[in-house]
Amino acid sequence: MHLRARCFVDTDAPEAKQPGVEVFRTAEGVAATMAHPVVRAALHVLVDARPAALPFDALLQASRARLGGADTVSSDTLADAMLRCTLVRLIDLSADAPGSFVTSLSRYPVASPLARLEARAETVVTSLLHLEVKLSPFDRFVLMLLDGSHDDSAIIDEVDRAVARGDLDLGDAPQRAAIIAAVGRAIQQLYLCGLMIA
Repeated sequence: MHLRARCFVDTDAPEAKQPGVEVFRTAEGVAATMAHPVVRAALHVLVDARPAALPFDALLQASRARLGGADTVSSDTLADAMLRCTLVRLIDLSADAPGSFVTSLSRYPVASPLARLEARAETVVTSLLHLEVKLSPFDRFVLMLLDGSHDDSAIIDEVDRAVARGDLDLGDAPQRAAIIAAVGRAIQQLYLCGLMIA
C-alpha cells in the first residue's frame, strides 16, 4: 500500500501548546490531537512528502529514522496506527502510487489541464489525486495562469493587472510585496493539493 497525507501540522491549535502533543488538521477541518510518538513521526514523514504517496516500507524506514533507530517502530504498530489515521481521513491509502503530479515546482509551473478547464466555470476542481479541491477566487485566478507560459514574475504581473482592473479583489490596494507573497502561497497550496504536473 501507498500512503499520502491529507493533513498538515496545526501549530496554532490550543492543544498543540502542551508538551509532547501535536494537532494534525485536514483542509476539510478534521483535526486529531496526537501524543503517540510513532503516529506523530509517521504523520510528519507523510506531511513532508506531500503531495507524493509513500510505500509502506519507505514510511516504516523513515519513521524509524525519525525516532532514532531500527528497533523503535514495529511494522504491525505502524500499520495499525496508519489504518486508524485513514479511518479519520488524515491519510489516504492506495494500492498504487497515485497520480502523475510533480513533487517539486518548475520555473514555469503547469497545473492539470482538467483543473484549469474546470476553474473557468467552477470553484471546485478535480486534483490528480482524484479529490475535489475548493478554490478561493484568488487561487482560481492563479490556477488558470499555470499553463507553462508564465514564471512567478509573469504571474505576479497578471495578478497586479487584474487587481488594477478590478477583476480581482484583494482589499485596499495591496502592496506588490503582499501580491508576491499571496501568489507564492497560492502556488504552494495548489502544488500540495496535487494539481501540478510540471
